[in-house]
Amino acid sequence: MTAGVHDKGGHIIIQIMHAGRMSHPDNTPHHRQAVAPSAIAPGSQMFTATGMQDIPTPRALTTEEVRRTVTDFRHAARRAIEAGADGVEIHGANG
Repeated sequence: MTAGVHDKGGHIIIQIMHAGRMSHPDNTPHHRQAVAPSAIAPGSQMFTATGMQDIPTPRALTTEEVRRTVTDFRHAARRAIEAGADGVEIHGANG
């Protein structure tokens, strides 16, 4: 795909993200609890299949899990470039 885009003179930037605390179990496979660096609820709501719901408090990541997440981002960025992407954007908004 990247070669086809490049052949037409285009560029591809791949965005990788972590939803962090701005997630709801109803919007995830297996209804997983959100994780974030700290167990602080965002104090807002999110749209789900059953309507708007309060976003629950995430589970705080351990220091090792934070390190693993950084490693996962590094791996994903490397793989995106290897796949032919011209750049990678790390999405860091939304809480």
